[in-house]
Amino acid sequence: FTRTPQDTAIDLGSVLLWHCTATGYPTPVLTWQKNGQGFNPWWPPHIRILANNSLLINGVKREDAGSYQCRATINSLSNAIQAVLIVRVPGGWSAWQSWTPCTQSCGTGLRYRYRACDNPFPAHGGATCPGSNEDRERCSAQPCPVPGGWSAWQSWTPCTQSCGTGLRYRYRACDNPFPAHGGATCPGSNEDRERCSAQPCPVDGKWSTWADWTVCSRSCGGGVQYRTRTCTSPPPSDGGRECLGDETVSSVCQTQKC
Repeated sequence: FTRTPQDTAIDLGSVLLWHCTATGYPTPVLTWQKNGQGFNPWWPPHIRILANNSLLINGVKREDAGSYQCRATINSLSNAIQAVLIVRVPGGWSAWQSWTPCTQSCGTGLRYRYRACDNPFPAHGGATCPGSNEDRERCSAQPCPVPGGWSAWQSWTPCTQSCGTGLRYRYRACDNPFPAHGGATCPGSNEDRERCSAQPCPVDGKWSTWADWTVCSRSCGGGVQYRTRTCTSPPPSDGGRECLGDETVSSVCQTQKC
């Protein structure tokens, strides 16, 4: 043999050209075999034996891997040289699986899908699949419930009484935020109250009951007796009015002749 094929590792789909030449007398007949089987001149169509006895594989396929022999025959004598073809098969992605459920039951989350580098698996040193086996995208389910929140308290109202003890009020709203999408309303009351005390109210004076009459100033011939009352029931206070009328009254008594 003057030129012989060599063991070769080649990528799937590549072109392989193996040369095989031999000398002798008479000129040797060269034939090719794969795994001990000869080639059909027209099949498979991507494999050809060229006029110079070279072997051409145009677009190497996975099933082309194996042991090849170039055999030189002179009369009844033959000799063969062997070369092994290894086809490097790059990995291929499977179809994407179905999307996973969304990671959130409400609002915005993520969902995922996966694929495998098994269509085919990388083989004989072939490249693994490019890219990622994972894909993700945002997913949106129903809006999440939003519970209501109280606003700040408003200012106190004026006292309900201008004097003495009354009440004052303040209010707040369940709008920070408003309840939404089935969220709970704000706990508690929107109203607050407290006692308030301004200046004391004016108290007008009132008379007490009359005291008993005094003893008559004379036992006969006409005298005078008195009775009194006081402005103490209650006394005037905080600008209230004094009692109206007399504090003391008199009456004629013992008018019989002596």
